Parts: sequence; C-alpha cells; structure tokens
Amino acid sequence: MDRFLDVIDRGLETVCSICVRLSGAFLVLMFVFINLEVLGRYVFGFSTLIEDEFVSYFFVWMTFLGFAATLRRGQFLRVNVVLDRVSPRVSDLLQGIAALVSSGLCGVLAYCSGETVRMSFLFKSVSLAFSQTPLVLPQSIMPIGMVLLALVFLSQGVLRLRSALCPPNGGEGPVL
Repeated sequence: MDRFLDVIDRGLETVCSICVRLSGAFLVLMFVFINLEVLGRYVFGFSTLIEDEFVSYFFVWMTFLGFAATLRRGQFLRVNVVLDRVSPRVSDLLQGIAALVSSGLCGVLAYCSGETVRMSFLFKSVSLAFSQTPLVLPQSIMPIGMVLLALVFLSQGVLRLRSALCPPNGGEGPVL
C-alpha cells in the first residue's frame, strides 16, 4: 500500500508542477496581451479588440491550473481555530474527513462544469465578443481543474486518515 501511495503522490506532484508552469505561461501571456493593447492604443492608435476577452480566459486558465498545486503545497488560506486545540491525531482525522468531503464536492463541480462544456459543444456556443471564441475552449479548464483538485483532496484525505487511524509503531491507541 505504501508503494502505491508513493507512486500516486509522485504522479500528482509531477502533474502539479506542470500545472504551475502552465499557470506561469498564462500569466506571461496576460502580460504580453495587456502591454500589446496599451502599446497599440497609445502609440499606434489601434486596438486588437480581443485583449479583454483573451486576458480573462488566460486568467481563468491560470487560476484553475493553479488550484491543485496551491492545495498540495498548503498555500490556501486556512483558519485553524479547532485544529490548534486538538491532538495531532484528531487533527489528522478531521482534516482527512474534510479532504474527502471536499474531494467529493470537487467531483460534483467537475461533473457540472463538464456538462456545461458538453452543452457548449453541442450547441456550438461562441462568445459574444469580436473574436467569437468557441466557449468550449475557455470552459474546458473548469472540469480539468476540478478533477485535479479532487485528486489532490482525495490523496490528502487518504494520507491524513491513514496517519490518524494507523499511526506508526508505538501509536497511542484509539483516536477518540
């Protein structure tokens, strides 16, 4: 079981690292698009007409790609009022349960956003902006990001529950 969890953990770390790099690339694209628009408007007197729309898409992609890595690295904001007042094993138990519930919630969000993408595909929906971008393109990151976040929550939940319920040698007995 340890080896299986290690393989999953390494796989998630690799995927999260790739996602962070892609998020960074979208941040750079945002910078380039905004500066090209500013340069075009104020120096050459023209607008690309797509900058606002595409920068918004890049921002959404950057954000959804960053969720899993942010969670995995413990960088989401947290309020630890309860966790600071209980034993480490009870803390692991509570965090494990919360992570599994969160994984399920992310799974529901992945399904629902996937349905949105499917409907956009079936109806050939396009943006109302000048570019008329097929909405499948900007929307497709939502289910992808939610699946990745669900997997990280699931991984963390399993590891926390395992730590709480199956302590290493010399555990101090039952959790509660």
